Amino acid sequence: MHLKIVVSGQATTVVAARHRTIRLLVKDALLASHNVGQPLEAWELRAVDGRLLEHGVLLRHAGVAHGDTLFLSPHAGVGAAKRVDNNATRRTK
Repeated sequence: MHLKIVVSGQATTVVAARHRTIRLLVKDALLASHNVGQPLEAWELRAVDGRLLEHGVLLRHAGVAHGDTLFLSPHAGVGAAKRVDNNATRRTK
């Protein structure tokens, strides 16, 4: 099935089989969008209705269908923590 994955605001299309896990879909979407700086666990995938899709669930059990649009973004606080660390480093120099 073809899925539109919006990765941090940028849309990409991923082809996936219904027997694959959400985790593998996340991995494919990150590779397709060249977002490889964070581990898979740092990302969350949500449906249009805001429902969180757990990484270990199969696409067919998550209710994902051909043509769906899903939203992939870092967990809240992942990017902010990095910015705080960068600011702390700058202040100590």
